[in-house]
Amino acid sequence: MGPKLAGTRRLRSQNVDQLRNVIRRGRPATGMPAFDLPAQQIDGLATLVRSLNASAAESGVPGDPLAGREFFFGKGRCGECHMV
Repeated sequence: MGPKLAGTRRLRSQNVDQLRNVIRRGRPATGMPAFDLPAQQIDGLATLVRSLNASAAESGVPGDPLAGREFFFGKGRCGECHMV
């Protein structure tokens, strides 16, 4: 059993390089062994762990904000609900 990898404040504060080191060296005190993997795999894992802990402000959301606003207040009629 290893450490929690998602939604962890401690991991959120670490950059991808720090996460790579954690994966390579492990954290024996938490039950996480070191992993001797090819650099490409460690990079992918570090990026994945980082994404699991990114705040909403850090994650990019695809889409067109103007089109969303137009739909919200137009065809979607969502603006009517907020005017009550």
